[in-house]
Formats: sequence, structure tokens, C-alpha cells
Amino acid sequence: MMEITFWVPIGTDVSAVAQTGWEPQLDSEGGGKAEYFVGSPTDGLEAGDVDAFPLDEAITTMGFIEGRFPDGRAMVDGHGPWANGMFRRRDFSGLAIDDATRASYEARSRLYWAGHAQGSNGGQG
Repeated sequence: MMEITFWVPIGTDVSAVAQTGWEPQLDSEGGGKAEYFVGSPTDGLEAGDVDAFPLDEAITTMGFIEGRFPDGRAMVDGHGPWANGMFRRRDFSGLAIDDATRASYEARSRLYWAGHAQGSNGGQG
């Protein structure tokens, strides 16, 4: 399963994340930030297992979290900083990539920004 880790200032009410269908779980606190996760770790996932939290849903949830909590940051685990940054990117015109890759990046970006808009709107539509 996919997992999202996110960080917000300590004391932030993260209950709105449950609107995505996933309950946030507190992992740790320190340095003024609280670290939460949603989903389940990919550890122990076997080939052929059904992923209850597919990547597209994880990207949308990441966008929701970052839209809802402007002082927070989220990351889809298993995808490095570059990949997570590509989810947030809006313009892919300057990249030397083929049309199929560009279409894939743009589709994932639209998922992120749709989630972000919903989170920014207080979780409404």
C-alpha cells in the first residue's frame, strides 16, 4: 500500500484529512513539527497484492493535505523529492521528454492540483 508522510506545526488540527477517507496517524513530534502518516507502509506488500491506496489516490491526497495546511508539507513515500516535486509542477513544456511521458506527468499534476483545490476550499467539492 502507498503511504503519505506529512508534517505540520505541532498543535495543528489534522482531522480534516479524514475527509480523504484516510485517518491521519501521529508518528512523532519535534523541532516544532508533528509528523503524521496516512495509508499503510509498502513493507510486506507481495507481488500481485491489491493496493488499497493506489498512487493516483495518494497524489490527490497529498494535494489535499498541502492545500488544507499551507504551513505543512506532504510526501508520497517511495517517491523521492524529485518525483514529489513533479506532482506539484504545473508546466512541463521545458522538459525534454516524449509526449507519452509528458501526458503522464500532466495527468498526475492535475490529480495533485484537484486535491489541493479541494483542501484549500476547506474540503468542499
